[in-house]
Amino acid sequence: MLLPRIKEVADRLASPSDSTPATVYFNALIDKLQNNPSRDCPPGNDPNKLEQTYDGMLLSLLKMVVEKAKERANEAGVLKSEKEDRLGKELTAEMLVHVRQLGGTVEKDQKELDLELAEKNKKITAEDLHDGFESKVCRRLLLYTWSTELFLFSIHATSISHRNLNLPPCR
Repeated sequence: MLLPRIKEVADRLASPSDSTPATVYFNALIDKLQNNPSRDCPPGNDPNKLEQTYDGMLLSLLKMVVEKAKERANEAGVLKSEKEDRLGKELTAEMLVHVRQLGGTVEKDQKELDLELAEKNKKITAEDLHDGFESKVCRRLLLYTWSTELFLFSIHATSISHRNLNLPPCR
């Protein structure tokens, strides 16, 4: 959920429009997330707590990125006229670092999940047996039991020996 949004921010910073420089876009995004956050959050989190929502998580990341970018821009010792361009480049570079890190984490977690699912499928669980039993055997058993009771009732009612009955096989 967060990775596509972080990629979008990084892409927008990497190719800023002429009318909106990277730093202006970045500051506007931070303001939007602070003043008008979404209540979307992962299951189990409290949507009333900003830090537990997706927007709160993104805001926290953006604040970390801007601090590191400002620190690097100041260390570079650029002129005031070039400072905003340098800050835009540092913001872009730092966001791309986070995109790579989060992408690697998501990919690693997906591989682990796939391995766990493959391992789970190697074993027969109670859920597997339950579904299989219900779908095949139980219907046959109920039908056979019902038909047997019907035959037994018929035997008692007409006093016919059950030895003469040919019961159908269970299918």
